[in-house]
Amino acid sequence: MNTRNRLTSLLTLAATLTVAFLSSSALGASIWKGTSSTNWNTAGNWSPIGVPGSGTDTEFDSTATTTTVLLSANGDAKTVTFKSGAPTFTIGGSQNLFLPNAGQIINDSSNDQDLTGISLLRPLSSSDTTITYRQNTAATLKLPGITGRDVTANINTRQVFTGNSLGVIEVAKLDDRVLGSNTTSVLLNGPVTLKILGNGTFTGALYSSAAAVTFRNGTVSVASVANSGTNSTLGNSGTIDFGDAVATSATGTLQFTGTSGTTNRPFRLYDTSTGVFDITQAAGNLELTTGIVQISGTAGKVTKKGAGTLTLSGSSSYAGDTTVTGGTLALGQSNVISNSSNLIFNTGTKLKTGGFSDTFATLDINGSVIFDFESLATSNLVFADSSGVSWGSDLDIINFTADFDSIRFGTNNNGLTPAQLSDISINGAAAGIDDNGFLFQIQAIPEPSAFILAALAMLGLIGLSLRRRYRSK
Repeated sequence: MNTRNRLTSLLTLAATLTVAFLSSSALGASIWKGTSSTNWNTAGNWSPIGVPGSGTDTEFDSTATTTTVLLSANGDAKTVTFKSGAPTFTIGGSQNLFLPNAGQIINDSSNDQDLTGISLLRPLSSSDTTITYRQNTAATLKLPGITGRDVTANINTRQVFTGNSLGVIEVAKLDDRVLGSNTTSVLLNGPVTLKILGNGTFTGALYSSAAAVTFRNGTVSVASVANSGTNSTLGNSGTIDFGDAVATSATGTLQFTGTSGTTNRPFRLYDTSTGVFDITQAAGNLELTTGIVQISGTAGKVTKKGAGTLTLSGSSSYAGDTTVTGGTLALGQSNVISNSSNLIFNTGTKLKTGGFSDTFATLDINGSVIFDFESLATSNLVFADSSGVSWGSDLDIINFTADFDSIRFGTNNNGLTPAQLSDISINGAAAGIDDNGFLFQIQAIPEPSAFILAALAMLGLIGLSLRRRYRSK
């Protein structure tokens, strides 16, 4: 072969290799083919041939021969991406998958992806690390346990969850590591729902002023909670923060799907952020014994949603609105809501006093609402003058004991408008307001009973008989 032919052959080979290389969906990506087996650690199962390393972007798409992938030894990847149109993959093998700093697991497919057969997802970096999990469609990304780095150093791993508002990410549990002070913290950075299924040890001690969980958006769904120092779905300790210095007007939702839970973990609001508590079961009750604290600014807000009950048993310092869109808000102690917080109740909701007292800003009623005094110890509710608030419907006050319980609006009889008063009933009777702003039950004039009417008739007959006798004499 002469030099020209040899050069031509080399150029042809180079062009062929270039076309083959560029035909992959991303430069440098290893694409799972599963040509020879289900083994992640077999080089021939990847295109281009080779087992992925810690700097490798891996992709799973519709061209794979098999959708079952098993690690026969610990695996590495920079990113794991399930491409749009990919079928459901099941990745397991009871081995660990290591991800470096800025590593990601991404599902762009409309099908669920299942990585729960992996032993653990673990960070590879020897310094503080951020790993992101993205569910970009209305599907579910199922993850195994996630843990911090197992080295003798003070390393924190921030686990970031984000994605589509209809997407779900399920994680078996989240843990710190026992070596060193290697902690794990959770950041909800998109409208995705994160379901934490098992009790973990994470504390988040080195991020976000000790926040174990930080909401910038999204929902964390748990079936149980526990006090600080006890492993739970929300970790072992650390605060739960709505908003942070980056997102000062965040809205995050803690969804409680269990029937009964009590926690003394601190809940904190940044600036104008909103903490939403969604208690899904009608019989469910979530009790917060340490209150909800304003950590920055003054106008944080709290929303109660769902059919169940949120019980506040600790003093809260936020000054924004307290809104009840579903279920019941219950007082577990006296003076648990800030005097500056307006109370807003939507139709079908309820306030239960539990025999406790509190002072609020104004009251807004948007539909049929019940205030249940529960016939327990004396309850005194004090609202600011609410005559300037436009109400939507009826307020029924039940189990109210006159001369023991009280409910007050402002400081005089102008604390409510006549129209608002007409929307209020106390134990089924109409309500009035006195010169000091206290509501009272208007006692209706009773209808004469049948017995009284019969007695009056008898007295009339007796009187008529006596009159006739008198005239006949």
